[in-house]
Amino acid sequence: MPVNRGAVRVREIIDGAAGKAGLYLVGYRAPVLYYFDRDVDKFAEALKSFTITESNGKAN
Repeated sequence: MPVNRGAVRVREIIDGAAGKAGLYLVGYRAPVLYYFDRDVDKFAEALKSFTITESNGKAN
């Protein structure tokens, strides 16, 4: 993708999981300059704790 002068480039990670109640998406988006690399490991750690619990067919 071409980048215009003065534009901010961003990177994004989106992970998803399907449950009985639907599709769940968890994402991380940040400017490439400094912030993405700084916090991508923190996002990966937080993602490890993501769980879907369902009771009576409804997501909690």
